[in-house]
Amino acid sequence: MVGPVLCMWLVPAAAEACSCVMPPAPKVALKQAGAVFEGKVVGIETKPETHRLTARFEVLRVWKGELTARTEVSTVDVGSMCGFAFTVGDAYLVYADGEATALSTGICSRTKASAGAKADFKALGAGKVPPPAPPEPVAPPPEPVAPVAPVAPVAPVAPVAPVAPVAPVAPVAPAPPAASGCAIEGAGGAGLLWGLLLGLRRRRVRGR
Repeated sequence: MVGPVLCMWLVPAAAEACSCVMPPAPKVALKQAGAVFEGKVVGIETKPETHRLTARFEVLRVWKGELTARTEVSTVDVGSMCGFAFTVGDAYLVYADGEATALSTGICSRTKASAGAKADFKALGAGKVPPPAPPEPVAPPPEPVAPVAPVAPVAPVAPVAPVAPVAPVAPVAPAPPAASGCAIEGAGGAGLLWGLLLGLRRRRVRGR
């Protein structure tokens, strides 16, 4: 029995570490695949965290699978892990595994650019045109945000009553200077003084 032959099956230069078993003939690959179609890549979405990418296709014709005019196919985005390098704007004959809603492929399948798939197209036949794709769901418009109630104005603060001015302090009258010698107050004191003066005068007269 002859063992499987290992070869490089349309492996890009960046994916030299990926070795593939020769894929089967087109009709056998058609039987083994989950879906087979020709389509044009209209977009590619990469997911670095999972090392995968998803190619969005405009489907031109179908040989197997319940496909509409739009479908997606995922693949590994690292060539050394056998991911297929799709290019936006190019057409491909895709042999995909899985179901119509979760298709995947790689460089070890018979997937190839349409320009190099003449032998496959001849073996597969004409294929069929896919039905139109259902309209994409339209996102509902965002709900309007309820307006914020206006903030009530702050009541003005009553003005502070002016403080009555403080009455000036009356100046303190200066104290009269102290009289020198003995002072006799009042009218009685003046009479007594005259009396003393008269007494002294009389004594002087008598002494003479």
